[in-house]
Amino acid sequence: MANNRWISDKDYQKQAEELLLRIQQDVKPFMDVSLGAKAERRKRAETDLEYFAKTYLPHHFEGEVESGHRQIAEDLLRVKNKTIQIRGYRGLGKSTWNSVAYALQSILFKRTRYLPVLSDTDDQSVLMLLSIKTELESNPRIEADFGEQRGLEWSEDSFVTKGGVKTEAGSWRSFKRGRKYLQHRAKIIMVVDIESLDSVKNKKNVDKREDALFGDILNALDLKGWWQLIVETNKLARDDIDARLLANKAVHTISISAEQDNGRATHPKSFPKKVLNQIKETIGQVKYAREYLLTIISSEQDDFQEDWFAMIDRPEPSYKYTVMVNDPSVGSTEGHDTKPWLVMGLTHDGKHVDVMHAWVRRTTINQMTRTGFSLFDTYQPHKVVVEGNGFQVLLRDKFQLYALENGKGYGFISSILMMTNKAAKNTRIMRLQAGIENGFFRFVKGSDMDRLKTQFLNFDSSVTNNTDDGPDAMEMGNRAIRRLNGEIQTVSAEVYY
Repeated sequence: MANNRWISDKDYQKQAEELLLRIQQDVKPFMDVSLGAKAERRKRAETDLEYFAKTYLPHHFEGEVESGHRQIAEDLLRVKNKTIQIRGYRGLGKSTWNSVAYALQSILFKRTRYLPVLSDTDDQSVLMLLSIKTELESNPRIEADFGEQRGLEWSEDSFVTKGGVKTEAGSWRSFKRGRKYLQHRAKIIMVVDIESLDSVKNKKNVDKREDALFGDILNALDLKGWWQLIVETNKLARDDIDARLLANKAVHTISISAEQDNGRATHPKSFPKKVLNQIKETIGQVKYAREYLLTIISSEQDDFQEDWFAMIDRPEPSYKYTVMVNDPSVGSTEGHDTKPWLVMGLTHDGKHVDVMHAWVRRTTINQMTRTGFSLFDTYQPHKVVVEGNGFQVLLRDKFQLYALENGKGYGFISSILMMTNKAAKNTRIMRLQAGIENGFFRFVKGSDMDRLKTQFLNFDSSVTNNTDDGPDAMEMGNRAIRRLNGEIQTVSAEVYY
């Protein structure tokens, strides 16, 4: 499968030699190799991943097995017919438990006849396969209890054991749903680190990987029987594969942070609090939060800071002016373009503009239209603000047709205010910075407010590829409220009937 190699033969060979040397030095042969002893070890090892790891891979599992390790080991054997997300702090050893120990256990006990191991690049997956292949070739304990494993097909990116199990490396990009070994579809697919700090900077990159996971990769499994799609994730950004799997209720997530909610070390033997504090002091709070607490916090360089956002439990009973605002994705009906509706109101004392409701979804124009009319019925805003170009290109006919077919909604149409944006989008969004920092803008908890907040926190004024439909809509809504309040003249806008 892997055909785009960047690792040199010399580097590959060096890593292979290091793995082999470690096995030769640290894995001593069993003292008891009688048939009875072999059978007893195999019987327990088939259903106990912790025992398998400690017995056959002692060089990988020298330290204490703590609560998080046991959760991974138990859930991998227990959870079936699910996408399983494994997220854990740096140094936890989630890959060692999953893509070494569980992979080897699954191969040796023929849990699946075809095991794809996928990563972001071919090189990454080939190196993961190297660990598995070297153990099967050279581990004396595995050979003692399971016999020689090396089959006729035995290459860097693909091998078949004598027991007839094929393991194959590749990137998520090249993997297609029809792949199988002979007549066998995979029962288990392992996906490890399919994104990077660079890839998560662009939402479309995250979309592509999410599509691949739940498209070609998931559908390559033998879904008629039991199956597992195991995805190891790292926390890289607010909107990344880690976040999307964590929010997906159909996914079984194993989440192990270095600290518990009360601040105590999750694994006090391998990572005591004193060590964690030293790491935090060395790498800084922002990086520590991402790598050890599995969360993203704002850095001083971010345009919008997390602690700036004034969150309130409920909206005011009434507002002086209210607007609904939409920033459609011009020229596209694809579900991966966010098409937000925000409902905003100016308090009677003029001290705050509240974002009362946020609907921020990757959806179609039709669903966005239905939602807009529904929100209008609920909130009865003074104006429905739509970016002028987007209205002309996408929404004029949709809105008219919806009102005609449903025999209602003409109040919505008569309230439309088209707004022309002349300044650059990043410049306009940065106009909201001071108002958010000083608490002039408030955000009502619930709806999709966290998604709106995340778009602000991910916003980077130095780049042009932000996921910023929500902030852009909020800026237009604020401008419309200021016009209604007589603060600025109503120019470059018109009411459409």
